Amino acid sequence: MVEKPVPQTPPPLSSAGDAVLPDLPRVIERLHRRFLDVLRAELTRQGVRDLAPVQMLLLLNMDAAEVAVQELIDRGSYLRAQTFYNIKKMVEHGYLEQTRSKTDRRIVQIRPTKKSQGLCETIRTRQRELAVEFLRGEDRPDALEQAHRVLRRLERTWDDYLRYGRP
Repeated sequence: MVEKPVPQTPPPLSSAGDAVLPDLPRVIERLHRRFLDVLRAELTRQGVRDLAPVQMLLLLNMDAAEVAVQELIDRGSYLRAQTFYNIKKMVEHGYLEQTRSKTDRRIVQIRPTKKSQGLCETIRTRQRELAVEFLRGEDRPDALEQAHRVLRRLERTWDDYLRYGRP
């Protein structure tokens, strides 16, 4: 007879964990919106008026490589219709080049232009400067890496829940 595994109860949250838990999704959402504000400010500083912060985020997520539109949608968890609209606008303004796959005409490939690659490098430089500023005076030099690890673990936990159900 095969024994069923006994479900283990997770350890209780600390009182600090109980206090943080309800606010966590709001903090994540505010961070996303604040980052879009940072992108908007930097685009304005660079004199870029024909690119929205969300479009800049798409460019940053491409990593200067040719990608299929569907791959970009999956990678960034973007809404399909909005992504196609943004890509169309970025092609019109010279930030992306768009081609159809030679093997499967349904697949649209996009790649950043030189114009967008230079802008992405400028934004990445600003991100590094902001990270240095964040770490200034921090007693733990690995604070940014630790925050990244925690957020990635949280993302995996939520992904696993969506894919497999209850833990």
